[in-house]
Amino acid sequence: MNITHYLRIIRSISVLSIVVLFVGCGGGGGGGGGSSSAAASVNVSGSWSGTWTNTTNQSNGDISFASLIQTGSTVAGQVSITGSSCASSGNLTGTVSSDNFTGSITFENQTITFNGTIITNQLNGTFTIVSGTAGCNTGSGTISLTLQGGVPAAPTDVTAVPGNGQVTISWTAVSGATSYNIYYSTTLGLLNVTELAGQTSPYTLTGATNGTTYYFVVTAVNAYGESTASSSVSATPTASDQL
Repeated sequence: MNITHYLRIIRSISVLSIVVLFVGCGGGGGGGGGSSSAAASVNVSGSWSGTWTNTTNQSNGDISFASLIQTGSTVAGQVSITGSSCASSGNLTGTVSSDNFTGSITFENQTITFNGTIITNQLNGTFTIVSGTAGCNTGSGTISLTLQGGVPAAPTDVTAVPGNGQVTISWTAVSGATSYNIYYSTTLGLLNVTELAGQTSPYTLTGATNGTTYYFVVTAVNAYGESTASSSVSATPTASDQL
């Protein structure tokens, strides 16, 4: 689990903790205590395709970002431009801050910088040719790309149902996800967060302590990476004769 995802998970559980303290209720039954959406920055991992419009010399064409992998705020992948005097393929490096994606495209003898904003699955921005070859050595313009496949969405409809020494967590399947990770904590202070990787719904956590409240979030995973955390849920296991 990288630090970015850890911090997103911590924020998700933290908001739940505040809600629980505010309303004065501890754990709960199915679905448990309050819930909240996890705060997170955009993750651009995946493949994108769209158009390249050079407003300087009208050398327009198609552009694609392939196999982008985002680790923390750093992004790396491949890029290709076709149907333009700048047609070529090469490497892309960049950074993500909130919903802003900036970076540099490097072909064999060309360097192009770009700056874009991501809303939902759409990237719109501008580019500038810093250096290049004949036919593609100057210019600037706009890019518009759409995500074709990337990190899955966060799981929804997450519930936590208590039992005797156990809690069963369920969620709705996410399109494009190949597995799921569950993160849980037994403290409002968010200490000792535990990861249960590669799970499927429903999952039953056994060996839980009766009378102790457990807080959970779930993430979806595929080849491009891990989603942001789901809403938080909580449940308190209870001995059978007390249910």
